Amino acid sequence: MQISIFLVGLAFLGMGMAAFWKPSFILGIFGGDANTPCMRNEVRGVYGGFGVTMAFCLIFINFFPLDVRQGLILGIALALFGMAAGRLIGFILERTKKWPVVFLLAELVGAVALMGAL
Repeated sequence: MQISIFLVGLAFLGMGMAAFWKPSFILGIFGGDANTPCMRNEVRGVYGGFGVTMAFCLIFINFFPLDVRQGLILGIALALFGMAAGRLIGFILERTKKWPVVFLLAELVGAVALMGAL
């Protein structure tokens, strides 16, 4: 396995686990809060479930057949490009501060790393 795939997987795992155990931390980065059960559920589903599933796919990628591996890598890279594009549009529309830009860059780096692993 290429180290870049493993590192992107670890980043997803960190995001997912943080969302499962401390949803308020995830939203707090952006000035929000998870003060209702429904909001905590949303964070756990979108950030937690998605993150852990992406991590599982990338960390255990060598257990999948080659064509499935390539499809997973491409799909996850495209998801990261999409997340970065959404953040870029948000930045253009609202001139957000530091954290959205940091995550935009992290998503781009992850997507490029995965594309390079194809």
